[in-house]
Amino acid sequence: MKKKQTMVALIGLLITLNFYLLFHKNNDIPRLTLLSEWEKVAVGSIEKTLQKDGVVVPTSEQHVIFQQEYGTPSTFLVTEGDQVEIGTPLFEYNANNIEARLKELDRLKSIVEKEVATVKSHIAELESLQRTLPSFGSAEPDENQEEKASTLEIDYNLKAEIAANEHLLEQLEAKKDAYNDEKSDLSRNQSNLTVKSDVSGVIKEISYSLENPIMTIVSKEIMVTGTLTEEQTLEVRSPMKATITSLPLNHSFKGVVDKVASLPKDDPLLEQDSLYQFNVEIKEEEPFDADEDDEAFDTDEEEEPFDNTDEENETSNADEEEEPFDTDEEGESSNADEEDEPFDTDEEDESSNADEEDESFDDAAEADEAENRENSNDNKAEEKKVLLPGYHVKVDITTDEAIDVNVLPTQSIGRAKLQHFVWSISPNGEAIKLPIKKGLEVDGKVEIMEGVTKGDIYIANKTIVREEGSTIIKPIYLDHLRKKELKDLSTYNIFKAIVYGLVER
Repeated sequence: MKKKQTMVALIGLLITLNFYLLFHKNNDIPRLTLLSEWEKVAVGSIEKTLQKDGVVVPTSEQHVIFQQEYGTPSTFLVTEGDQVEIGTPLFEYNANNIEARLKELDRLKSIVEKEVATVKSHIAELESLQRTLPSFGSAEPDENQEEKASTLEIDYNLKAEIAANEHLLEQLEAKKDAYNDEKSDLSRNQSNLTVKSDVSGVIKEISYSLENPIMTIVSKEIMVTGTLTEEQTLEVRSPMKATITSLPLNHSFKGVVDKVASLPKDDPLLEQDSLYQFNVEIKEEEPFDADEDDEAFDTDEEEEPFDNTDEENETSNADEEEEPFDTDEEGESSNADEEDEPFDTDEEDESSNADEEDESFDDAAEADEAENRENSNDNKAEEKKVLLPGYHVKVDITTDEAIDVNVLPTQSIGRAKLQHFVWSISPNGEAIKLPIKKGLEVDGKVEIMEGVTKGDIYIANKTIVREEGSTIIKPIYLDHLRKKELKDLSTYNIFKAIVYGLVER
């Protein structure tokens, strides 16, 4: 019993001593980090986006106004939904109204001309009467003073009457000129009874009740519009990049923010949030593939920090030497097979050639049909890739981006106090901390502004390393070892590997 208790005590003491040696700070036991793989710092791009709902609308509307003095529209030459170009006839005025107005102007002009003639005649009579008045000298007898005063009064009244009639004559002449001008305008407009479009677009609306605007034309060009909250207006501005995605088309289009409204869309109210309209200009008609491959974490080429290339090269050389040079026997066997065939195969050759020709014609026909089907499918696909007004889309606005920068995954970055770092491997095969400065961080990817460059080795899983300075070791993958490869190793290489294993720390 005593012996058993002593054994248990010794085991406990041994375990305690091992734990003390392992976790004591200043012990001399080397720390090891088992690392199966590592990564290289890659160059990539990071984008911070804001996704909003949007709808496709025409970029502009043009209202067509009819001039009432020309009459009323009598015939519409287009219908709603028609596409029009600059110069396309839209509607015609009623010519009867213009002709009636011309006759009315002739009548009014005739009246004015009669009035003008009457006034001119009256002015001539007044001037004639004025000339009949006697003239008096400066030194007249006293008995003629009363007659002189009466003559002067009559002359003054005649002059005033003449001036008033001359003013009336000017007014009548001006009215006559106005009637003449209107007649000239109407005469010219008789050749412009057909109103033509001065823009290209689509007829959105026609007012058949003859109220202005008589027509509304929307442009063929389209844009995407949506709304932003008050906080989002601080992030979005022109000309930020945008990606427009249509779920029905299953395609995306490139665009740019064209405008962010400075006034709310609706009247602001205290009890509700204000929304601000934004417009996105579509930069290309053809869509692009939005699922672009992200190359920020491509690590096809791994740089090994240990010098183990000698063994790999020798193993690969052993694989190359493993293949025997027995191609002569294969060539002889194939030649023997050819010699075994008889030489009387002319009929078979002719029949086989005929069959091959028939098959070639059939293959060509099938190829043509397949090409036609592919072309028709491509045409349908192209037709489906057109955005139409009214389509609802998703708009991803790029509010910030970092292009061609060093990128690391967020999970690989550690933090000690106020300093961010990433674990790396020194030339001696030890774990070291590399202080870094972070930049833009989006969706698990971080821009590294300082500390590492492209191609630098880093340990992806930061939790593997327990202590800086610990030796990095790699596990032995037994499934990679092959018995034949071991047999092909020379005695020198085996001895060298054993020595390295004994003396390498």
